[in-house]
Amino acid sequence: MKTPDLPMLDRLPEGVARGLQDFQAVAARLLGPSLQALVLFGSGAEGRLRVTSDLNLLLVFRELTPQHLADLREPLRQMEALHRARFMLLLQEEVPAALEAFPDKFMDILRRHQVLLGSDPFAGLVIDPLRLRQMADENRSPFGTAFCESIDARFGISTGISAADRATTV
Repeated sequence: MKTPDLPMLDRLPEGVARGLQDFQAVAARLLGPSLQALVLFGSGAEGRLRVTSDLNLLLVFRELTPQHLADLREPLRQMEALHRARFMLLLQEEVPAALEAFPDKFMDILRRHQVLLGSDPFAGLVIDPLRLRQMADENRSPFGTAFCESIDARFGISTGISAADRATTV
């Protein structure tokens, strides 16, 4: 399985980076070719993990069996206990449907993810911007302004509040 070059691990706390490398090796050994990809997303993928941040990991499988889950139980538990890891498990064939069903969540994942192992499960996939959820369920604006969930740009912004940052936002 392909292991990408991971310079972003240098921007994570040493213990977290070591934990990710160890988990990557264990997952590859236990799951073999059934594991399509291991993806870090969120603040950890940006190298901006804080003490209060969760470590978000997506495991994408070619196939997932009860034995795979049993094999992963202890490594997942250790990552959760030591590094506040949170996991999402998907079959490769479910990825396009997941993007369609949860466009807001996956827009953020697409914007802030790093492939730790395997190939990018999102390669070639796009989210229809018209599927993004409205910020207000009931729009009472007299002008009918379409308020949508804001998604910050990946690069070139600071707080996301300034007019320049908002103009860069998706």
